[in-house]
Amino acid sequence: MVCTSYLDSKGTGVAEGDQINWVCQYLEGAALKWIQPYQEQFFIKKEPVPFLEDTQAFWAEFSKHFVDNNCNEKYHLKWNNLKQTKLVQEYVKDFQQYLVVLDYSDSILRNKFYDGLKKEIKDMMLSTMFNWPNSLAQQVYDKAEEIDNHLEAYKSTTLAHSTSHSSSTSSSTARASTSTSNSSST
Repeated sequence: MVCTSYLDSKGTGVAEGDQINWVCQYLEGAALKWIQPYQEQFFIKKEPVPFLEDTQAFWAEFSKHFVDNNCNEKYHLKWNNLKQTKLVQEYVKDFQQYLVVLDYSDSILRNKFYDGLKKEIKDMMLSTMFNWPNSLAQQVYDKAEEIDNHLEAYKSTTLAHSTSHSSSTSSSTARASTSTSNSSST
């Protein structure tokens, strides 16, 4: 796609065969292995390879080999099965990754996103009186992230507090047992 855009803007007046040759210089891996026999046939053996002289034919042939025609269907299935399993921020990233290809209305996006959230995030939305059914999808993403950030901050504060509390309890227990053993040995 980048090559096509570049050629559309800069390739004016350049022969189609030269444009295709330019694109082929940037092919790597499987695409390079695919094109090499055709280039040999065309440039060395001087045999005709029609798609090396016609950009539309080239992109059609290239697409047959390297463009996934079921991409939309695969994205739809992955998107449909998507649920929050980590932080909301990661869920939003995964959720939006599939939207590049899919074309859904804002209300469908909002509802699907909400349905995939963890129960604790949904519960917090309800407890804060957030009216998600009447919000834009982006507002629901933002609210879910805000709640998740608060929950994570609370968990880390609670964890830090319980760790410091248990270490102070163990040190006072250790002092008490040391003083008890010292007084019983005298």
